[in-house]
Amino acid sequence: TTQRHVPHLTKPDQESLTPTEFARNVWSAFQHRSFRALSLGFLLTGMGQGLTEALQVLLSTFFWGFPTHFQAFFPLSYPVSAVLGKLVIGPISKYVDKKPLLLGSIAIGLLSEIPVIIRLFNIYPEDEVPRLVMALSGYWLGPFSLVMSGIVTNSMLGDIADQHELATGVRHEGLFYAAQSFFKKGIGGVGSLLGGFLIDAIGLEPSTPPDNVPEEVRTRLGIVAGPVAAVITTVGAVVYLWYDLDEAKHAEIKDQLAHKKEQQRNSLTKPGI
Repeated sequence: TTQRHVPHLTKPDQESLTPTEFARNVWSAFQHRSFRALSLGFLLTGMGQGLTEALQVLLSTFFWGFPTHFQAFFPLSYPVSAVLGKLVIGPISKYVDKKPLLLGSIAIGLLSEIPVIIRLFNIYPEDEVPRLVMALSGYWLGPFSLVMSGIVTNSMLGDIADQHELATGVRHEGLFYAAQSFFKKGIGGVGSLLGGFLIDAIGLEPSTPPDNVPEEVRTRLGIVAGPVAAVITTVGAVVYLWYDLDEAKHAEIKDQLAHKKEQQRNSLTKPGI
């Protein structure tokens, strides 16, 4: 278990902040290029992936045309993919730095859009079973990517907290994770809201029988859930390129923090006591 590591974790500074001081700390956090890149990238990639998630049920019904008994397989993809993502990310992180690992995780998520794009070009198999397998691959890759990227971004936030502590002398790790939590909740709401607007924009009435949906409406649904979502996610991935904390730089920051804390402990030790 991880409980044994708790006594060795860095303890945050205990202080009560006024609203002005809190705002000042938030502003100082955004002065770090890595935090700006991580926040904006997280917002954009989350919007792209959230848009796809919000339209999944409509995709399976109107775009892929699967009957209800086929759609029963789709929810199973989420827990299985999440577990696989957690199992895979640990061993890989021992050999790959965090930023390329994050970009690779997002690339896997982008692969989930390929079945939709193939369907848009009418080069997908007509038989139901191969078509189901192809669609399910998209459903499985999405959660797999989300879990991997979520674990990596959490680790990157810890590195940024170290950088911020070295620059300011105060550790506000909770501030960074609170900001990420705020973005995550906001993204979920924006994704659902955007999905609702787009459903109206493409002219899809969810109560319409799938066989009665015009082909142009089905195509617009696929474009929004596939290429449009992929473009938004890709822009977010490009923003992540501005994250400038690699393993070597973070190791240097940790060494400087350790040296600084050792000096503080030595200054508190009086000779002859």
